[in-house]
This record gives sequence, C-alpha cells and structure tokens, in this order.
Amino acid sequence: MSDEQYQVRCSTSKAEPFEVGRTRTRSEIAHPSDIAPSPGELKAAYQSAVEEIGRRRGIPPPQSGYATEVQEQAYSTFYGAFADACVAIVCNHYPSSGYAKDHKPRRDMHVIASAPGSGKSTLAKAFAIALARVGESRPYPLGCVFLVHHIATAEIVYRELSALCPGKIAVFSTKHDAESTQPKRYAGLFRVNDLHQYPIIVVTHEFYMGIRGEHARLCTKGDLKFPRVVTFIDERANEIAVHDLDPWGLEGVLEHVRGDNYAPPELRDSMTALERFVSTRRYGQQKIETARDDKEGWAATANSLAYFRNDDAARYMRAASARNPRLDFDDVFGFANALLEERAFISRHRGIRTAHFVGYERALPRIAGMVLLDATADIDGVTAICPWRKHAETPKERYDRLEVVHVPSVARGNIHRWFREPGNIQVYADRLRDLILRYADAGQKVLVVCPKAVVFAQNVDSWSKHMEPFLNRTAPEYTVVSTGETEFRENFAWSLDGRQVVLTWFGGYGIGANVWREADVVIVCDDFYLPQRTVKATFQGLRGHKATEGYLAETPEDWTDELATLMDGHILRWMKQMALRGKAREMDENGICGPQRLVITGDLIRLLGHRPEVFPGAKIKVEHPNYNQLLDRLIALLLSTEESELSTKEIEAKLDRKWSDISGNLKRQKAFEAALEAIGWSYHRGKGQKRGCFRRIETEKISTQEQSVAEQGPSSEYDF
Repeated sequence: MSDEQYQVRCSTSKAEPFEVGRTRTRSEIAHPSDIAPSPGELKAAYQSAVEEIGRRRGIPPPQSGYATEVQEQAYSTFYGAFADACVAIVCNHYPSSGYAKDHKPRRDMHVIASAPGSGKSTLAKAFAIALARVGESRPYPLGCVFLVHHIATAEIVYRELSALCPGKIAVFSTKHDAESTQPKRYAGLFRVNDLHQYPIIVVTHEFYMGIRGEHARLCTKGDLKFPRVVTFIDERANEIAVHDLDPWGLEGVLEHVRGDNYAPPELRDSMTALERFVSTRRYGQQKIETARDDKEGWAATANSLAYFRNDDAARYMRAASARNPRLDFDDVFGFANALLEERAFISRHRGIRTAHFVGYERALPRIAGMVLLDATADIDGVTAICPWRKHAETPKERYDRLEVVHVPSVARGNIHRWFREPGNIQVYADRLRDLILRYADAGQKVLVVCPKAVVFAQNVDSWSKHMEPFLNRTAPEYTVVSTGETEFRENFAWSLDGRQVVLTWFGGYGIGANVWREADVVIVCDDFYLPQRTVKATFQGLRGHKATEGYLAETPEDWTDELATLMDGHILRWMKQMALRGKAREMDENGICGPQRLVITGDLIRLLGHRPEVFPGAKIKVEHPNYNQLLDRLIALLLSTEESELSTKEIEAKLDRKWSDISGNLKRQKAFEAALEAIGWSYHRGKGQKRGCFRRIETEKISTQEQSVAEQGPSSEYDF
C-alpha cells in the first residue's frame, strides 16, 4: 500500500489533509495518519524482517513466483487491518476530532486463506517485527498480539521473535506464568499484569478469550494506552463458545460445590436453582425448547441465577477448574450465564430420553485490526454467515503431487454409537494397522488422524500398548507438546514393520502444527462431525441472535441449508488441515505442493463434490467402494462401465434397487452433482414418460486441470 493509497483509505473530502507519518502532540491527534508510520517506511522494515527470518532459517528470500505473491498480498492485508485499528483509535479515543465525527470504526476480520505451508505465519511475524522497530521512534503504543492454539506453539513463536526483537516480546500461558505455582516447562516467564508493556505478545486462544483476556488487548507507552493495533489469529479460533451441559455433568459440579467450604452461600443457592431447572425440564415433548415456550418459567430461573454474573463466580470457576479439571465447570457456569442472556436452549433426543442444555456466547471479541491466518477459511462455511470477514485475494495453490486414495470406512452408521458395540474398536484398530502397512512403504513416516476413542481405548490387542508413547506424560524420550490442559507426544514413536508412525485425534493437537512435515503418508479416518445442537448454537451466535430470535424462533427443529453448509465446512476444514500436515505443505515456487500420499476413509460423495476447492489439481483413487451405501455403489458403477449413457432403468437393474430409493438419496446429498462432474458424468432428469439417465460428459469438455477421466484400474481401484 502506497502513501497515496493510505491517504485515500483514511481521509475524506471533509477532513483536513495531513502529511502521512507526521507526528503531532497527543492532544492534536485528529487523523489516523498522525498515529501510523508511513506505509513506505513500514514496508521497507517488513521486507527487511522477512529476509532476516529467512537467513536465520537458512532459506533464501523468494525473488518471484507464488511465495512473492503471498508476501505482497499479506503485507497489503496486514496494513489494511492496521489502518482499521488506527481509524478506530481516533474515533474512540479522540471523538471530538473532525475525522471522528465523519467516520465510524470498522471491525472487519481480514482473512488470509493461502495454503498450509505458504508462509502466512512467518509473514505475520515479519510485520509485527517491522511495526515494533518502526514504532520505537514514535510516541504512540503500536502493539501486536499473536493468538495460537497450543502452548508449545506459543513457545516456538516467542523464541523466534525474541531472537529478532530482544526485550520487546512476551509470552503468556499456564506454563509461562511467573506467578503460578504449577510446574513450569519453559524459561520465558511473565506476569499477566506486565503484558501491556511489550510491543509484541504471544498468547493462546484460550487465554485471550478467557476472563483475563483483556490483559492481552492493550498496549502502553509511557502514560498512553491504546488497543493493540493488529491481532493475528493463527488458525481459526472458536468465535462462538458453546456450552453443552448434560444433567450428569451438572450433578458432579453440584456435589463439588456443596462439599466445598470455600464456596459462597450465593453460589450454592444458584447451583440448587439450576439443578431444579434441569431436573424439571429434562424430559418433554419438544425436541427444541427455548424461553419463548415458557417465558415466565425461564425468567424465574434466570432471576435465581443472578450470582453467575458476579466476577466472584468467574474467579471461583477458574480456581475450581484448575483443582478438578475432570468436572464440567465451564459448561455449567457457561450455560447459566447464557440462560441469563437468553442465549440458551434445550435439545432433547426422542427415543433415548435424554437432553442437553445448550448455551452459547461470543468468545472472540470483534475489534478493529484482526487478521485471520487460516488455510481453510474459504471452505469452513463461516464466511457465508459473517459479512465482516474480508478475504484477501491470495494466489491459488495446487495439489498435483498429492495422491488421494479413498477407502471406505469399516465403521457403520453413527461412529460414536458403533464404537460402543463390543469388539468394534478392535475391528477399527486392525483396519488402521492394515491401512498403514498397505499404503506406506518401509522407511516412510506416517501420520494417522482418527477419532479420540481409538487412541485412548485400553486392552485392544496389538494396539493399545503402541498408543502409550502418545499419551504417557512421564516418558522422557518423547517430546511433549502442551495443548491447553493436556499434553501430546509429537514424535513418530511407533515403529510398525519399518514404518515410523505418529497418531493424533480429531479435536486434539494438530491444526496449524508443523512438527509432522516429514510425513510421507497421512491417513485421515472418517469425518469429524459436530452434534447438530452445537451447529445450531454456533449458527445463532454468529448471526448475533438470542435463542428467542432467528432460526431457533422460527424453525428450530429443521435442518436448513445454512446449517448443513456450516457442518460440511467444519468437516472439510478438519479434513484439509490434517491432510496437509505432511510433505504436501511444502509449496514450490509455482504454488504446487510437495509429494505426499493421503488416505481418506470419510464420506466419498463429500470428498468428490468438494475436491476442486479443497484439493485443486489432486487425483483421487477410489478403492473398494462401500457397497453398503447406495450412492457409493452408483459411483462405482459409473466408474466401471464402458457405456456413455445409462438410464435409470438400467441403474435399477444393475444395483437391484428401485430408482425411488436411489433418487431419495440423491436429493438429500447436495454434493452429488459436483461429485458426478468430478468423475466425468452428469445426471439428466426424465420428462413425461421418458426415464432419466446418467450421461458421460464429453471428454473434450473436461478441464485437464480440474478434472481427470475415470479409468478402471487392474484391480478394484479407480483413478479420476
């Protein structure tokens, strides 16, 4: 961004023009350019920092191509967020200025969704360093903050930044708290009350969105205190906190509070009122219940829960959670507060006589100057709901060297219920061993991503003992990665017939991690579904609606297209993020990924339908289609036939099922048409007495870059 472009961004015809970068006295601040350094000065410092980071890593700076384009677009995005923050500071801190009277602050979230391994995080570090260095000679506090998922990541970021800007960086987590009595693993120790003194700080998502998060949002210089001008969010944070309380969880917390001599009487009374509300509404006819259904009853309960708004309640929850991390303090206290704000509902499950009490709240504050660094922000389904997300036009990556193999899952139906059946975890574990041995060669490194229940299962033959390195906190020979209150072993610690294997699980350590970049093969097992109640709560929160408004007020039991998009976005995000933890994240100068094999056992139709935006350029091989799924059988049939057209009558005969059964599945699966196109077919509905048909797309019309012709392999494998 040039000086002239900055003037256009921050001025209007009504405002007095100011010289960019000119320093005025504090009482004279009347325009964003009075605070900000010149874009040219900052750009030069940014480029210098990029080169310095590269030299320290032994990587020469890019001269052209994909990396250079990402670098340029990243700077423009970072500066845009910085300019928004400067505008907000003038409008909020100097409201009497002419500029403030003519402008309103913008709270857009600027998004960089370039590929994993494209350098987003590195470039953000360079911008923060540049701003700290340029800001040394200016009188105003120009602070940045990095939000990262894991404590170990915070330590890594802190160490690299400290080497570049000694004395100007702070990091804070439970392992970096100088005042904590807990064991401290890292040398960098800081007091939470001192964070505002440092131009750059690094904290976890959890801390920033917690009760002490305000300490990470402000920066001081002398006696002047400003909001931090850029907030880098490294991988998407959960903007909406969902508190999913079940009655059994409430009973454990209630028992603890009643037995705690330090619990104030007001808290005990409020807990009793909450327990009464839950017990009387645990069963009911409605699948979804909100305060609209019984205004007086819900209001009476809210009046009895007023203590949960008290700061003392928040402090008690934090202390009690540290002493008893197994109890659901967060869900209990969170639901109570959500009920007070009318952001709560009851989700009942017909047939199994149970209920969940769901509350939601905005956890990530919307402030000016936020930048989201997330390779999957373009497919996560959130942007369609949040118009304040502003995506940068980054160059597109390609996955021509990513070999994707789809293998049907051994699990059937709801995977959580399937795991409860005796012997099924053993079956699942045996299948995972087979996949590792089949798709990885001796000497290769393998990352396996699977449901948590499989990793934590005990007494599973030829399996459980190999999981110990990834769970045992005391074994000194394994590197420990702290992830909030849990820890994880990152090494390829399991040797399976010459293959070096590491495991992680959905919802655990992994998104944004760079520790498995040597993996030759990544196996992603099944899809990471969220409960529908969680998706509904997230949707309401992103919309800014109370439970008595919007979707939950109109059609609470329906499953809408918007909800389906949000669910699919969550699944696709985890699929892509974990799939690209290995060698595929190494992008060359043309933005093409490194060579890697990816084995996926999730939904085939979703994978095919979304391949162009998730893995553009990748080839997909389908092995042994799942013959328990009609649509998978139909895909297999189309792939194996030599005909150019098949009528629905022929489909009925070949699959031995009525077309109405098949078409019913088609209507429910919105990605199916895209999946058909991906394999070179299209569906044409019938008219009148004429039956519909599937017709092969003419070969010359299929893009050689985005689609490939389906061919039957020598076995029951198909490339397309």
